[in-house]
Amino acid sequence: MTEIRLAEEYFPLVVSGRKRSTARRGKRHYELGEAVLRGKVSAIPVTITDLRHRRVSNLSDEDARRDGFATVREMRDALRTFYPELSSSDIVTIVDFEVR
Repeated sequence: MTEIRLAEEYFPLVVSGRKRSTARRGKRHYELGEAVLRGKVSAIPVTITDLRHRRVSNLSDEDARRDGFATVREMRDALRTFYPELSSSDIVTIVDFEVR
């Protein structure tokens, strides 16, 4: 089963339904279907429903809202905490999911 690491701070957003996607640097390929979001303590079973690849410069406010952020700027800032060298020309993979 596919496992996607997630920072513990984001689990409440997943549980509340505010976070319905997550972004990863680079072109990642995850199988659609059953997966688990795993943190240091928490784990939530999800179904991966879609994958999209976008340049950081092309991320939208809708991408940010699906990821639990108010604005795309907030999302970019959060991504840079995990990927400090992230540039606007880098590609990210957006993984859409539903909690099972």
